[in-house]
Amino acid sequence: MDSEIGVIGLWHLGCVIAASWSKLGHRVHGVDFDPSRISRLQQGIPPIYEPMLEAEIKKGIASNKLTFSAEMDALRSCDYVFLAYDTPVGNDDSSDTSILEDSVLRVRDLLKDGAVLIISSQSPVGFCAQLRKELMM
Repeated sequence: MDSEIGVIGLWHLGCVIAASWSKLGHRVHGVDFDPSRISRLQQGIPPIYEPMLEAEIKKGIASNKLTFSAEMDALRSCDYVFLAYDTPVGNDDSSDTSILEDSVLRVRDLLKDGAVLIISSQSPVGFCAQLRKELMM
């Protein structure tokens, strides 16, 4: 049985994850908070160049395996949700994890029972343990 997969953050990492899972036959719901990015993705236009990415996104859309939205509600039916932001890194190698933290707080009450949240973004040591505590609250 194919899974429903959510991807939050649709820049380089998230677009590739979404297109890849849809290519494997899973139903994928991509979410990003940038309306212009969502509009372009719905037309099959990725925000970056990656060989074959545009073609795979268009195939996913055409097969109804890949959808894009600015609404977190699109993730309610997902079995797995990838947090896939390209995390900003400062000159001192510190990660700005605020977008990850905000996304976890926004998605935690939407996840169905048994759903798995996968942090695919770059983050500092101990960050996922901190997020786990947030999810359990």
